[in-house]
Amino acid sequence: MTAPLRLRLDPDALIANWRALDRLSGAAACGAAIKADGYGLGARGVATRLAAAGTRDFFVASWSEAAALADCGLDVAVLHGVRAEDMPLALSGIARPVLNSAAQVARWRDAGADVSGERVRIPRGLARQLCQTAPSRYTQFARNPARSVEIGGNTLVCAPVYGPPFVRDIAGGRRYATIEDFQKFVKLGYMSKWLHHSGGTVCEPTDVAVNKRHLDMLHAHMTLSDKPFMGSVTEPSRAKDSVEMCEILFGKEFVQSNAVMTSLINVNSPMTFDDVMTGALEVYAGNNQ
Repeated sequence: MTAPLRLRLDPDALIANWRALDRLSGAAACGAAIKADGYGLGARGVATRLAAAGTRDFFVASWSEAAALADCGLDVAVLHGVRAEDMPLALSGIARPVLNSAAQVARWRDAGADVSGERVRIPRGLARQLCQTAPSRYTQFARNPARSVEIGGNTLVCAPVYGPPFVRDIAGGRRYATIEDFQKFVKLGYMSKWLHHSGGTVCEPTDVAVNKRHLDMLHAHMTLSDKPFMGSVTEPSRAKDSVEMCEILFGKEFVQSNAVMTSLINVNSPMTFDDVMTGALEVYAGNNQ
């Protein structure tokens, strides 16, 4: 019978590897990801040895991993968000958002967050205070002014479903969606008196390349319906394309002064700000959307 394989931590090799990476990183700080129990080598043993060698920034995946290191006196960041059962630990103050650019750090500092270097901590109550700066209602303008809608307040705005990759019809059954399907759904949404809004990705047109798909989808909303629509959020440059297409449709001055797109921005984990989605959010916010 073959004996089970075992991994043994070589402390000297571990420290030598970190110091080599630290030298290569130049002025940037070299941290350590010690999730998955230090990748099977024992998170506590790995972390304490690296801390003694000079490592200051440690990253884990979950709050249970952070809790296991709580008495080590380390500065630990949790990457994978906060579930309901994680809230007691999250509220203890050991959590911090992981941002992706100096501009994001500067914005948080200006908004009142505690910033130490590139590390941002949001004091309790600040997020709620910032949410209060959003308007309680606003008008999203449509190509046809009579179709403009009020978002917020006590107003109900109905829109089509968002993002399904598959469609089903009598002839083809369940299959991947195409741009022709997308155009048909936009037309159906335009014809429906129950839908006030044209929506966004009413289906995913998989026959169009991803890097130009957003252009075809926006063109369909703009030309096959006169109801309000959503912009692209899958990459900052696509959000910029959306703004520029709207400037052609509505006029640049009108876009900069009025909301012509309402878009879904999800920065993913509450404790990690995704730079792609945040970048799209910054484009829209910078253009009054």
